[in-house]
Amino acid sequence: MDDKERLRIVIMQMLEHNDVHLKEYEKWARFAETNHMTDAGALLDKAGKYAESASAVLRQTLNHLSLAEPAGDSEKDM
Repeated sequence: MDDKERLRIVIMQMLEHNDVHLKEYEKWARFAETNHMTDAGALLDKAGKYAESASAVLRQTLNHLSLAEPAGDSEKDM
């Protein structure tokens, strides 16, 4: 396995990990709101939005790695 593939795997694991956190943020935000802790719920919703943004950047990184020229190929053309 080359370094690029290793990085892809790690980023996919990060995305899965973020998904778990997103579900927890949503769950506990609803809990807070239901239990009259509206401010805490709003802050947890905000944390969830940050996690969604991080996931979007991780997906962009995966896309970039997929589109990027494989290491060493540019020298083959010379």
